[in-house]
Amino acid sequence: MADLADVVATHDVKHHAYADDTQLYLWCHALEATTDAHRLEVCITDVQRWIEANRLNLNADKTELL
Repeated sequence: MADLADVVATHDVKHHAYADDTQLYLWCHALEATTDAHRLEVCITDVQRWIEANRLNLNADKTELL
């Protein structure tokens, strides 16, 4: 999981992990919401790559964006 934290940190996104659940989050100003949403999207893409590289599965039924 330390490797995953490194992947997330490269995008300046925060994360919280507990057991097999991970939350990604960031704070943003309203004027920067579009840019920050894109940054989070790129981070999620890299996390998906990390998951696949480590032969894990992302449970799409438990994945949500708020």
